[in-house]
Amino acid sequence: MKLVSKHIDVLVLGGGNDLPFNFKESIYPKKCSKENLKRINFERKLIDEFCKNNKPIFGFCYGLQLFCLHFGGELKSTDGHGEGLPKTKEIFHKVIIDNSSIFPNKEIIVSSNHKMSLDIVPEDFKITGYSDDEVIESVENNNFVGVQWHPELDSTKKYFLKYLDRYLF
Repeated sequence: MKLVSKHIDVLVLGGGNDLPFNFKESIYPKKCSKENLKRINFERKLIDEFCKNNKPIFGFCYGLQLFCLHFGGELKSTDGHGEGLPKTKEIFHKVIIDNSSIFPNKEIIVSSNHKMSLDIVPEDFKITGYSDDEVIESVENNNFVGVQWHPELDSTKKYFLKYLDRYLF
């Protein structure tokens, strides 16, 4: 892991499969494959190494959930955010953004597809965005920015790219 974080400037944790509601009880969803468990454990080691070296981490959807779970957060089931829709259909909804966020707009429209969301946010993490139905949509902490939506599918990717530019160029 040290070699990875030595040569990579920014860690991006992308979308993925189901996670447990928390890591304290280690109860994983029935569909959680051995490959997914390996991915979870590998990415948790990467998170530790990048945090230790004070390097930025970006998480979207599963990536946000994994990062927050890793530091003691918890998830809950969420309805109405696209899960179960055909892969060709996307659900867009509004997110209300806090003034302290990296996102300059107070309201943004995002692409979403998840059936779980944050329930308990780890200590020292700042919630920076909510949906109209009060789902936590973005969290920031030191060098971590996480969102529950898919910025690669909507207009918010420009903010991520601008923020990444600070670390890459």
